[in-house]
Amino acid sequence: MVQSEVVNLNSLNLVSDELVITIEQSATKLEQFVADRENKELLAECIAGIEQIAGTLKLVQLFGADLLAEEILELAKVLLESSEDDLDDRLSVLTSAFFILPRYLEYAQQTRRGMPVLLLPYVNELRKHPT
Repeated sequence: MVQSEVVNLNSLNLVSDELVITIEQSATKLEQFVADRENKELLAECIAGIEQIAGTLKLVQLFGADLLAEEILELAKVLLESSEDDLDDRLSVLTSAFFILPRYLEYAQQTRRGMPVLLLPYVNELRKHPT
């Protein structure tokens, strides 16, 4: 049996709209960076948003989602410091993680439960990329 956890819906509902907006804004900055890889400022702005997302998820204790956000943050920071030209794989993994995060929030709100195990494949994929 897969373990689930009760989610504090009151806390999550209070911050979910802003959280989703911040996720979307950060994802947009990442997309802009993909199009203009010389502009590291776009990636830095994305990272600032991810830091806010990770902190908020930790605060509302949405386990699994907070770990995914932390892993997104770690890989994004690596990219900021990297001078590699071929970042396609890492950027693809980050984009996928950004796609999953708001859907997991929606899932947790609808089911009133968290199921962190659902996020493990994405966390593991982020961790596969060398730092």
